[in-house]
Amino acid sequence: MVSKIVMLVVAAALPGICRALPPPSPGKVAAANAQQRQLVVISDLHLGVGKRTESAWYPYEDFRWPKALNGFLTEIGKAGNQQVDLVIAGDFLELWQPPDQISCDGLANAKCSTKTMAAMTQHMVNAHGVELRALADFAEKGNNKLYIVPGNHDAALLVPEVWSILAKALRADKGRVALVSTGTYTTPDGSVVIEHGHQIGADVNAFSHWPQLIQHHGGKDYIDSPWGERFVQTLFNEKEKAYPIIDNLSPEAAGARLLMEDRGAWGSASDMARFVKFNLFDTTLAQKGQSLGRPGAAPPTCTKEQAKGLGYRFFTEALPAEDTIRKAVEANDPQAKQVQAELTVLAENLPDDELADICSKRTDNSTLGATAQHLFVRPENVMRKHLEKRSAEFPAMKVFIYAHTHQLEQPWKVGLSMTDNITVLNTGAFQRLIDMAGYDVRVKKMSLAKRSDGLSKISLESLAPCYSFVRVAAASDGTRRPATLIWKMDETQKPGREIEAGDISCQ
Repeated sequence: MVSKIVMLVVAAALPGICRALPPPSPGKVAAANAQQRQLVVISDLHLGVGKRTESAWYPYEDFRWPKALNGFLTEIGKAGNQQVDLVIAGDFLELWQPPDQISCDGLANAKCSTKTMAAMTQHMVNAHGVELRALADFAEKGNNKLYIVPGNHDAALLVPEVWSILAKALRADKGRVALVSTGTYTTPDGSVVIEHGHQIGADVNAFSHWPQLIQHHGGKDYIDSPWGERFVQTLFNEKEKAYPIIDNLSPEAAGARLLMEDRGAWGSASDMARFVKFNLFDTTLAQKGQSLGRPGAAPPTCTKEQAKGLGYRFFTEALPAEDTIRKAVEANDPQAKQVQAELTVLAENLPDDELADICSKRTDNSTLGATAQHLFVRPENVMRKHLEKRSAEFPAMKVFIYAHTHQLEQPWKVGLSMTDNITVLNTGAFQRLIDMAGYDVRVKKMSLAKRSDGLSKISLESLAPCYSFVRVAAASDGTRRPATLIWKMDETQKPGREIEAGDISCQ
């Protein structure tokens, strides 16, 4: 919906970990060749605090769609002859938004103790018994399996006392459900690699020692809290009570950005500066490849000295001239001056990959000497760097699937130096989402006074009942064929159906 030290989580001791799943039993459907199995990947359900009363959801509960989930599980089970590996690629639980009666008051960068996080997880499990039973039932049919990959919102699942609560609800003791304790799932042949995606590049949600999470302080164990989590909790958690769809906008930063257009919603100058930088990075890598210029054109180049010389303008000039945030940051008032100072510090300390990425977004041809305006190429450097590392670990990798951004990506290719092209996909989110184009259409139709008014006037239930996923089928020659798809089903008794990604009915 937007780290730091010490103890190794002993994954081998966890119940139901990935490598602990037993091999299929001979003589049954389970004995089918592994190449005949279907792989299905969903992510970002964000099962949260549930209902406040019998009939009313907490405003910050996003997953209100148990019938859609159950219909989806039934359909993929049938389509895959109950030989399906279902991977939930992170942010299954929403552990960044505690219920009102539970609070975290620990360290600045590790607010929740493991004990508090366990209590929070128990609350989420109790609130979503219907969904968890449906997943457990799915895993026990035929030779289906369920794998849980931790993401940034539910990283605490890597802690044994937290995972054991969810494991019990999913009946993991029966050997059909597994926690992927490394944070990276791979198929048995190593051809498909899946992770949540918060550890890619310079993500503000990354954990410094992933998948190690624990800090010791004052005789207690605390769970790391990256800056992105603290920013979300500061901005979103309170605001979502009034603006229920703030984290259902795509890309994920869009809701926060709308609030940032209202100067009264700004937090500290430091957080605002980091958000401006975060906003520049928060587009999918595939979208960055939709070039406005000719294919193969050289991108603008920047040096660290140029970034330092421009200071805060290095970031603001990467935004359109009419952008409201750019205008606000460039204003001549004390609040804007503080943000400018913070951005200048960030510009002076940019690592090379971030420097190149932001440089590729700049459209000016004066201050940096770019050869022409709008000459963009796909800045694959961040993804390529990550995939080079993954390829060294998993040399048979042909398909890489991630999530995290809430933006569905059609398959695209990244070339590596030591191997063939890797096909990359993003699952989007198994949630009801709306992009900014769809949001603006609704705001116009509703004749709202301000653009940001849609955050409070557009209801979660009014969003299209469309839930994205990735299916990876195996061809007769053993190659993998990944595809991005949509499950469309409302919460009535009407049956759901599988449709193509990009279907106009999901806008």
